[in-house]
Amino acid sequence: MTALLLIFSCQQAVMLEPLAAPDIAVEMEVESKKVNATEEVILELRLTSLGDWSAEPFELRFEDLALEEISAEVLDLLEGEQAVYRYAVSGDVGSHVLEPQSFSFKSNTGEVVERNSPTIFVDIGVDGPLSELLGLASLPPAKDSPWPGRIKWALCLLLLSLGLWWLLLKRSRKSLPQAPPVPADKEALAAWAAVGAQAHLDDHTGALARSQIFRRYLERVFSLPASAFTSAEILSVLRASLSDVHLEQSQRLLKATDRIKYARRGGGVALFESLDSDFRELIEETRPPLDVEGEQKHV
Repeated sequence: MTALLLIFSCQQAVMLEPLAAPDIAVEMEVESKKVNATEEVILELRLTSLGDWSAEPFELRFEDLALEEISAEVLDLLEGEQAVYRYAVSGDVGSHVLEPQSFSFKSNTGEVVERNSPTIFVDIGVDGPLSELLGLASLPPAKDSPWPGRIKWALCLLLLSLGLWWLLLKRSRKSLPQAPPVPADKEALAAWAAVGAQAHLDDHTGALARSQIFRRYLERVFSLPASAFTSAEILSVLRASLSDVHLEQSQRLLKATDRIKYARRGGGVALFESLDSDFRELIEETRPPLDVEGEQKHV
């Protein structure tokens, strides 16, 4: 099998001759397939015969239509001739069919062949086919697809479901009891203890954390922007609310942490123990009182 393939592959390629043009041909067409009721349809017929062929005499007949020959001429071609006929076709208002016509061609040897013209549809004074025959050519209207409606209803149900889910989620969130805020004194003491429990903190970091805790407590209890105020501004506001003793304790807390934070001086266990004592005494003195329900009142 492989040897046969090799043998055929070594052969020279043979080029096929192109298809020869047909020796005879029938062409029929109209200038316009739609005319007014008072106009005529212009029909042109072309019979081409080449070589030894020649067209035989013929007669056109169309049902319910009248034909009048307008012109006839024979054109000489390189290898034959072409006969061209023009007709004026008239008829009643409506849609008409120019049925295929049969034409005979004869060769010098006596051989006879026939060729048919194409079917042509014309409308006289109407916009479209009215006859029963032409009605068969119309395609039935396509059925409406049910999917657009189904998709629309599916989207509506989806939106409705999302709306119900959102309402239920909102209602469930409202029904959940809100946790009471952590009292200012408990928050401050817990944060102060957490800083003190971190033995790895250096004096500067520990002082910075304690300063933030103290200022946060003052903000909650006295409603002043302690984080943005200087130590002097804080003491000026506290002077109206604290005794001289507690004002002095606040001054020691602010000044001690300021010295460690900015001058990097001071620090040590003894200093932080003293500050811790001042801080807790201040918490005890300035803690907001409890209301009837046991919650702290804000100053």
